[in-house]
Amino acid sequence: MNFKIINEHLVKNKNEINQLKELIKNRITEIKHLDSKELQNVTAEFYFENTKNGGYQLSAIVKAKNEVFFFQEKHLNAADCVSLLFNEMELKLQKKFYLENKSKLKKRQAAHHNNFSQNISHLKRLKKEGSKELFDSLLKILLRQMPNYIKRRLQSAQAARYVKKGRFELQELIDELYLIIYDNIEEIPSAPKESRIWLYQKTDELLNKKLKEAEFERNNMEHLENLEKIAFEDMEETFSVDAEYEIVPTEDLDDYKLSDEKYSANDLFVSEDEESILSDIMLTFNRDEIHAIIQKELLNLPVMKRTILDLYLLEQLSVEEIASIKKLSEIEVEAIIREVTLSLKKKLIKTLEEL
Repeated sequence: MNFKIINEHLVKNKNEINQLKELIKNRITEIKHLDSKELQNVTAEFYFENTKNGGYQLSAIVKAKNEVFFFQEKHLNAADCVSLLFNEMELKLQKKFYLENKSKLKKRQAAHHNNFSQNISHLKRLKKEGSKELFDSLLKILLRQMPNYIKRRLQSAQAARYVKKGRFELQELIDELYLIIYDNIEEIPSAPKESRIWLYQKTDELLNKKLKEAEFERNNMEHLENLEKIAFEDMEETFSVDAEYEIVPTEDLDDYKLSDEKYSANDLFVSEDEESILSDIMLTFNRDEIHAIIQKELLNLPVMKRTILDLYLLEQLSVEEIASIKKLSEIEVEAIIREVTLSLKKKLIKTLEEL
């Protein structure tokens, strides 16, 4: 962020101006939710005045792309004046870029699925010609969004200790998905919405199959080696067993590597009466910390609930589409989203209160 104090020549006390400049610089470096790319296009003009009661008034005109924000704060203490103004500025800018990024993600996902749908006829022709290599090359370009979804599912299973790290290679799973599409290309619906549902159904079927195979191997290995049974009540860690028999440790997840897509508190706190608590959370935790808190809490949930939130928030699918993919009713999907969202909000609020 580039900034300038416009009227500093009007302030006779140069120490006050120098102090203010230093405070502004420090607050810019402390902004939690805007990365360097987002801040590059933000400029701010500050207007500093002494008030009659010996305090300070700080005004700011902030230009961010095609939007302009005006902020103004008064306080007896210059540091508090800067802090209050920057808190408001950070929340406004963060909200702006959050909405922009969500919109871009939604458009990008829609474009990917439209491209896939529009090229199904070409894929069918390539299969008919026996051009498997060319088929895979085209599919790789068309399915740029799927590796991230597979990667998140795989990382989640590894972080939950459901499968060992390295048990599955991402590229091997992607290649197997390509083969499934190649073998079943004739049954893919031509409409973008239906083809998207079909694609996620096949991806989930593949991943569920692989994870069940890993579970069988693990159980079989334990039997062959005659491993001693573990008394869960004596374990130091707290575990939960979900509906699909995942054993999920609730601690020691520091090595979990986050995907590029991140969960946000803005995804959860959406009503007007929640704005105050949302502001407290956004000013306390940065985006990586919020994502980590949400992701760790999701690891305690059954696979079905966890993946529904992934599809809804990160893959930007509708309730109707998720219901088709998961073979549930829309009412069931909506109920799961409400239930998990409430649980995640409670976790964020509890984490905030414990500080």
